[in-house]
Amino acid sequence: MSFYLGREGTFLGEQAFRDARLLTFQLDAQPQFAAVGQQVALVATFPPDLTLIEARWGAAAPNPDRNSPAVAAGTQLWAILTWRLARPLRDVRVSVDLVDDAGHRLESSEMSLADGQQATRSTVSVNQETIFKTYHLLAIPPTQPAGPGQLAVRVYNARTLEPLPMGKGEHKLSVTLGVATVTPPLALVDVATLQIARPHSHVFASGVELLGTDPWLPTANAGQILPLRFYWRVTRTQPTPPKFNVRLGDTAVSAVVVISATMPGQIVHTYADLPIPPDLPAGGYDLRLVSAVNDTTVMLGSIAVANRPRQFAAPTLDVPYEATFGETVRLLGLNIAAAAARDQAGQAVIAVAVGQPITLTLVWRVLDTPKRDLTRFIHVLGPDGRPVAQVDGAPCGGECPAMSWLAGEVLVEQARLVIPADLAAGDYPLAIGWYDARTFQRLPVKGNVPSVQAPIADATMPPIKFAVPR
Repeated sequence: MSFYLGREGTFLGEQAFRDARLLTFQLDAQPQFAAVGQQVALVATFPPDLTLIEARWGAAAPNPDRNSPAVAAGTQLWAILTWRLARPLRDVRVSVDLVDDAGHRLESSEMSLADGQQATRSTVSVNQETIFKTYHLLAIPPTQPAGPGQLAVRVYNARTLEPLPMGKGEHKLSVTLGVATVTPPLALVDVATLQIARPHSHVFASGVELLGTDPWLPTANAGQILPLRFYWRVTRTQPTPPKFNVRLGDTAVSAVVVISATMPGQIVHTYADLPIPPDLPAGGYDLRLVSAVNDTTVMLGSIAVANRPRQFAAPTLDVPYEATFGETVRLLGLNIAAAAARDQAGQAVIAVAVGQPITLTLVWRVLDTPKRDLTRFIHVLGPDGRPVAQVDGAPCGGECPAMSWLAGEVLVEQARLVIPADLAAGDYPLAIGWYDARTFQRLPVKGNVPSVQAPIADATMPPIKFAVPR
């Protein structure tokens, strides 16, 4: 009920009433509780036991139409998701995200999918499966510029934060529900209501005033993208959108900022993703905002750039490999924490106990610096091709992000896999690879990769077989 009241009105406050909580809402003049919204029929499977089968979404009050995909800045989007659950899940959460074209997550609504009991009275059982709904409200920032945003759903492990990939053989980590269009706010934003961490006050001749920025970390690593967010107030209507450059000291590093708002008095935020080259010398640098019209410069502050230690010699390998991923990185081989041996076919053999972790050390040679961040995946695949165990994440646990790589550099990283305690006896291939962290497009692989066997430490169960697919 609180979902529908929040969708159709404004939450005024909460107070204790006897043994209960009393929530007060002021409803819109014409509430639309029966709104259908944008309907999405789909079958999106998050292995092994969860399927998203339907979604409905739209604009919440005070937007005039609850079925509309257009939502004003400063208001809310609503979404109702219908799920099919084969058995209770542990430590699993769902997030509905609104993401702009540049990949910035504008807002999210998250909740647990532990057992489906958060689904209220709409929960039903069909053929021993649970059908239930989750209810989401996403608050659009009042300073969000007008434009499209992608509404997407992702599912992840709340304990490890690892995403659950969708479906057989796919490396998609989210399902798109549709495109929401953010429109200008229904009323101008009062700057006094904003919490701007680093305030500025500079009026540019192009018709905008810089109000300030969000904070940034005092130290950035070479090779990372430094995200910056600016707050602006439009002082007059402009024939063309004002442009600015964010510059890092006296280097050639820069990022473009374009302010598209045209309503005088409107306050908007914009992003600048400043790419710091992987070979930039460590040291302190100024951050400057420069007008593209007349080179007017505003000093924003400073930042220290660190450059991580690097190695270019490969260590001794237990299992040498020859596999190249795209034109970017080559897998040289792996080392195994457990004792390794060779069988008659020359395959490496290691001991793996069900329900226990296994640590693999992967060794890579960089061929070229990627232009986008990459995610490394290791999946133990079941008979249907879906992962029964996995670890997806940034290389080196985030300490050596892909955009920080230098050609010729050797990366040595550890990955920890847990073999499920209830895994049936059999042979299971191990798939290793890379995909674009934003688009989820997988890098093509070529090479001759030997397989690795790992006998389960249980005399009643035959070995698990790990093999990197060609």
